[in-house]
Amino acid sequence: MFLIKKTAILCPLSLFIFTAITISIAISLFLSSYQFPQNLPVDLKSQVIEFSFFKILVKNIFVSLLLISGFFLYKVSTVIVLLANAVSISFVLTLNIYTTGEVWYFLGLISIHGLVELSALMIAANIGFQRINLKIRTQRLAFRNTIVLILILLIISASLETFVTPLFWR
Repeated sequence: MFLIKKTAILCPLSLFIFTAITISIAISLFLSSYQFPQNLPVDLKSQVIEFSFFKILVKNIFVSLLLISGFFLYKVSTVIVLLANAVSISFVLTLNIYTTGEVWYFLGLISIHGLVELSALMIAANIGFQRINLKIRTQRLAFRNTIVLILILLIISASLETFVTPLFWR
């Protein structure tokens, strides 16, 4: 049994998607109004400093813990982390797509690891939006099982981000 509730997962997912779309539109309007250069060559290999499996995994575990902490911090930390994550992802993605014109390349590059990573983060946010009583044995076991599921997804995501995604860099 897991602590994944359909109604509770729609809230973080909706918040994340709405924020990401809004920020992307705002950034695109800003870039076009100031006539930023477009159709630049894609050169990710020289931009990325280091991709370490351990660093990526620890960062994602930290973000997950912040998202989960909302269940005892009145959901505030969950909302803040969701908004910050949506803003950072949409900023990087929109800036790269706008300046290079490579929409499908960047969406494909992100989706290799991003779908698994965002699934884990949405499950963590799901916990952050729930009322959980850890004194009740069934809820405690469901909480533990859900944490294990999140960790497994984060390990898979970090592996994909470290070892598979760089194979597709230009």
